Amino acid sequence: MSKLRHYLCVLTLMVGILPHPAGAVALRDRLAGRLLLDVEHYGACWYVNPLTRERYSLGRPDEALAVMRQLGLGISNVDLAKIPELGAPVGDAALTTRLAGRILLAVEAHGEAWYVNPVDLRRYYLGRPADALRIMSGLGLGITSADLAMIPMALPPLLGAEYSEQTIVTASGSFAAKIARFDRSRYEIMTLTDGQQDCVADCPAQPLLNYFNAVPDAVAAIHGSYFCPPDYPACAEKAYSFLWPVLDSATKAFLNEDQLKYHERTLVTATADGGLHLYRNAKTDFGWSLAEHEAATGERVTAALGNYPALMANGQVVVDSEPTLDDGQRNNKGARGGIGWNGNSVWLVLTSAATVPDLARVFQTLGATDAMNLDGGGSSALIWRGSYKSGPGRLLPNAIVIRPRSLSTP
Repeated sequence: MSKLRHYLCVLTLMVGILPHPAGAVALRDRLAGRLLLDVEHYGACWYVNPLTRERYSLGRPDEALAVMRQLGLGISNVDLAKIPELGAPVGDAALTTRLAGRILLAVEAHGEAWYVNPVDLRRYYLGRPADALRIMSGLGLGITSADLAMIPMALPPLLGAEYSEQTIVTASGSFAAKIARFDRSRYEIMTLTDGQQDCVADCPAQPLLNYFNAVPDAVAAIHGSYFCPPDYPACAEKAYSFLWPVLDSATKAFLNEDQLKYHERTLVTATADGGLHLYRNAKTDFGWSLAEHEAATGERVTAALGNYPALMANGQVVVDSEPTLDDGQRNNKGARGGIGWNGNSVWLVLTSAATVPDLARVFQTLGATDAMNLDGGGSSALIWRGSYKSGPGRLLPNAIVIRPRSLSTP
């Protein structure tokens, strides 16, 4: 840990930690223009652009310089003088309020950079490294990683990946959907578990953000399979346990692998050659062990997650005939999540006020050929490029993460 980041982290104890907000939009609005210190990542510093409500990293000198150049607003010496420095009399209140949270560049003074603190409406000089350190440590507000993830990062566009929020019109109605789409040629699926062995009670679980942060260059993440939530009375003795087979892509531990002998439900797998497969009945179609399957197919499985029901297979909606579809899934409208793909794309999708068959029609409209239902309801969570688009929801015993394919192990 660098001395600078250690210093910043310690200082957060002096400036306080932000309480969790009621909602992401309210949080972004409340922190517009602020300097934030991530107390769980060594005081990493961020700036929230008051115009877009996006956060920019100030972790390295080159990043801070780039932010000042990109977001700095040119201002004349006459107008700059109207914004008071610390200890100076009140200046032009209307101008100062309008520029609160902005980075200003004095165009008549060699582009010197100033920051207008939205808390005390005073300007602070950012020109020298020592001044910048003093400003960041003295004015930075401590924030947890989970709350920081509610504020979207300002990032350059990705090649072959996009996030959107749309109303998808289907044969069974229109549904609000949050959609992350990826080119299969550029990105790969990872399935991750918090624990590394089968568990039937008090199992390890963590926020979706932790799964995302554990993968270098992760782009997106979504909640995984059904599990036993601790807030369900029936789950008091088996909190966070799940029955379905899940391969941890990072460690190659295959949790609940013995369940393959009994899992007459769906299993989705990814292979090292870029293949994606949906097995509607894992017991008969996949095999009773990973070793048996790989020996029979010659494939190396890199990710696997079991759940139910299948939504689409080979271009057809199959959910209506799935024997594992229960009455609640068929009839109850709620938050639903799923993963699907075709020959070119992979989709992570969250819908609201939808049944599981409704979710299948959303994937069909998007152009998927294969898709599987994931957990939903209070466990729903979706992260895009480090920021929650939905959630964080409950702690999760497993999750799906998307990363660039170039990081794959040969």
